[in-house]
Amino acid sequence: MEVYITKFALSKGIIKGTVVANYIAEDAYTRKRENRYAIQTQLGTFSLLREDFEYDKEKSIQKAEKMRNEEIRNLEQRLRELYRMEFR
Repeated sequence: MEVYITKFALSKGIIKGTVVANYIAEDAYTRKRENRYAIQTQLGTFSLLREDFEYDKEKSIQKAEKMRNEEIRNLEQRLRELYRMEFR
C-alpha cells in the first residue's frame, strides 16, 4: 500500500513509499510495545510509527504545512527571546 512519510517533511520533504510489513516491537528503554510499519522508499527502508506517515497525499501535505507553521512559530519565539537578551 502506498503511503506518504511526513516524519522528515521539514528536512527531506514528503517521501513516497510502500508498506512492506506491519509488526509489534518493544521499546528497549520503556519496554512499551509499539505497532510499527516497515516502509520501503527510494532512500531505503524505514521502521515508523503510524503517526509518522499518511495514506492520503492531501492529508500528508496538510500535516507537513502544519509542521512547518509550528516550526516557524517556534523560531519566531526564539528570535524574540534573542532580541530581548541583554548582556551586562
